[in-house]
Amino acid sequence: MRYNGNWKEGVNGNISIVQSQDLVNIIKSCVKLSFPNFTNSLSYQDIPFKKIKISNDTDLRLLWENERFDEFPSMAMNSSSDSKIKDHLNDWMSKNKPLHGINYISVMECSIRCLNLYVSLIVLKSRGNLSSQLEYQSYLFFKLNFDLIKSQLSLYSSRGNHTLFEYAGLYVCSKALCKSDCSFYANKFSEEFNWQVLPDGSGVEQSTAYHFFNIQLYYLMSFISNDISLSNSNFVRAAEFMSYFVVENKILRIGDSDSSKFSYIYDTFTDYLASMPDFSKLKHFKNSGLISMPLCNGGRLVFKYGRLGLPPLYGHGHYDFLSLYIISDYNVLLSCDSSTYLYNSKEREALRSSQYHSMPFFSNDDIKQSTSFSWDKSKSGFLKNIDQNFIHSFYQHDNGLITRKVFNESDYLIIMDYVEDNYDFSSQIMFLNESDDIKFFSYSLDNGLIEVDPEVSKIPFSKKYGSFEENQSFSYKIRATEKGMVLFTVYFYSSIDRYSVLPVLKRLSRES
Repeated sequence: MRYNGNWKEGVNGNISIVQSQDLVNIIKSCVKLSFPNFTNSLSYQDIPFKKIKISNDTDLRLLWENERFDEFPSMAMNSSSDSKIKDHLNDWMSKNKPLHGINYISVMECSIRCLNLYVSLIVLKSRGNLSSQLEYQSYLFFKLNFDLIKSQLSLYSSRGNHTLFEYAGLYVCSKALCKSDCSFYANKFSEEFNWQVLPDGSGVEQSTAYHFFNIQLYYLMSFISNDISLSNSNFVRAAEFMSYFVVENKILRIGDSDSSKFSYIYDTFTDYLASMPDFSKLKHFKNSGLISMPLCNGGRLVFKYGRLGLPPLYGHGHYDFLSLYIISDYNVLLSCDSSTYLYNSKEREALRSSQYHSMPFFSNDDIKQSTSFSWDKSKSGFLKNIDQNFIHSFYQHDNGLITRKVFNESDYLIIMDYVEDNYDFSSQIMFLNESDDIKFFSYSLDNGLIEVDPEVSKIPFSKKYGSFEENQSFSYKIRATEKGMVLFTVYFYSSIDRYSVLPVLKRLSRES
């Protein structure tokens, strides 16, 4: 049974940055939190949650994210007693009997609840507000979840952030229950985190949102466990990588994204990241195939040519080879893709395809979506050349070699796409708002260089997981009509004559 209690009432969303830092300081103080005097009163014979049949119109992620106890730490910070948390936990446990219902399907979700409960108990105990009744409730909760997580650990098809969070859950449960294997689980957590961070600091799942949640978890765990250090070189690289993909204090969502975060330390963590990036310099993340390029107007370009995702299913990757994002000089996202919306929606297949990304593409994608969380194979784009103001990349599609070049000039950004032996391809750029700062051109041997009117359409955009705004962003698309045709998209930074770019485009056309 799903918990339907209104335990968000009276909680003002994210706590303030001052309170967030205070909470971090409380966690750092390492208040001893354990329940050694209770006996094991739990027993269970079957696991009926395995028999649950989920209807096609039910999005489990959306349900699970509301059941994570994410508000518990802010409740503890803003209350003079533990009564609210005690009542809500008791209500939740009464409506979610051990091992019954959808909230026990994913042990990652069990781990997140344990983490958030544990942090809230640290706060309550540090302030002298932790009652024996809540201690006992929590003991039962940790004992049940420790046994469940340990027996259902994700080591194979779900390996990724599931495994990492499960080790974190086992750690806080074992610490609360005074088990002797706390350090073992802290070490397993660190080993798993290190494995999931690639040499350039990116994550194995090729999803910036999932990687952000993993890094934020490590940040939180470093305050809970003395065995986990922020000086870990893998964490340092991962945090620096992530710092290049925070725009307007939000994640630039590349690949799948949901709304996962620890809201009570979100601002403190993003402030921590904000001191790291140097946007004035080109940054190339080779393992993920991502580039952050400073633009001449003070903004920047994020370009992806790289891999699909984590084998063998590549489940959280999108077909977004040679795609790009334009960010303004005041750190506002201008161009975009449509993002994820829901994992079970009828739109999911389309939103993961080339049709909803700012990229060149053929009429058919050459990698097929086997299921909502798997692709039939993996491919990658490639980088041929790069410098401070130039990117040359390509993708070998089954229908032909797609080449994309990007030129960062003083007054404009030129995006150049072509396929030598085929003309069944298009070039698309998507903006969050209608723009007068872009022009489109094509070059062919028969017609030379001409201006092209793009196909402009309003398309959906998902601001966050579970939200879907129809006609929220604008797609500008141009199509090749001859073999060897070159397509140009020009984004202007200044108010110069729009046609002053023509000599440059002619030269680039001849060189191609």
